[in-house]
Amino acid sequence: MPMGFGSGYAGAIQTPFAYVTVPQVRAAGIPDETADPEFGVDDARLRSLIIEMSQWVNRLTDQWFWPIRLQEQVDGNKGSVITIPNMIPILELFDLRLQRENLVNFSYPKFAFQVKERYVMMVTRRVKIPDYPYFVVLDGVFGWLQHDFSKFKTTTVAVVNPAGGTVAVADASKCKVGDTVVVGARPEPYAMTFIVTAVDTTGPFHTISYDPDLAFNCPEIPAGAPVVKYGQVPLQIQRAVLLMIRDRTQKVGDIDIFESPFGKGTRLQSESVEGYSYSMAAMPAVNGHGGGAWTTGNVEVDDILHQYCTPGMHIGLA
Repeated sequence: MPMGFGSGYAGAIQTPFAYVTVPQVRAAGIPDETADPEFGVDDARLRSLIIEMSQWVNRLTDQWFWPIRLQEQVDGNKGSVITIPNMIPILELFDLRLQRENLVNFSYPKFAFQVKERYVMMVTRRVKIPDYPYFVVLDGVFGWLQHDFSKFKTTTVAVVNPAGGTVAVADASKCKVGDTVVVGARPEPYAMTFIVTAVDTTGPFHTISYDPDLAFNCPEIPAGAPVVKYGQVPLQIQRAVLLMIRDRTQKVGDIDIFESPFGKGTRLQSESVEGYSYSMAAMPAVNGHGGGAWTTGNVEVDDILHQYCTPGMHIGLA
């Protein structure tokens, strides 16, 4: 079961994510174990790889690429700009408030601030946010998506069991396979996020399908709860995860030294037959921790992830 972000804990390492689906991986050319016993991967192991590689993406970028419903406590900065520390994009902001138990609980009116892509700016720089720790609450949906600028909202028409794999909604006409959807009005871990795997608009109620093993787990969600499509996982992030899964589908016990990602056989420089001796080149940095670099082991993936790292921002204090 996923660990909730909780208040003050928004970060890329808290909750399992899944940036691609099993059908998507199959379509990319990785077969099932029953069809190809030597190179195939069964569904259970494939789901584990999807989550593991998605988590690696989060760790290296310090970002996440799903829409997550949060009420996140952040530090005030004695300035007029508020942001989550890793500057994750703000997809929707419901409320900005000062909140401290037994001290204050005050929501700013909508005209008092403006929501930018990655931060909230007060209406004037003369407004100073108190610099007490965990004093400001950002209540909204956060994540770095490739959105199509057509956010779509509907509601559930029946109780949603997160383990069921389907959500009955009033209208799914504008949802499509690959969309990321948030179900529920309460913050995570009481809201569910998933990637749409199928849409059915033929019955009395429309249904959206998903893989329950690759979705946020949460309690049952009541009828009438909001269902919102925010966009899709960035295409390059999807490609990065697919490439990392491809590199790691070989079973650990079956790795050949010439064909393994670390390519030990390709590092052989010279051999001597009598008494047998050999020399090997140093392991290249592209091969990850063992090569002395913080990478995935795949240079194309590293290039992709470099484009999605946390951007820098300087917020001066008064």
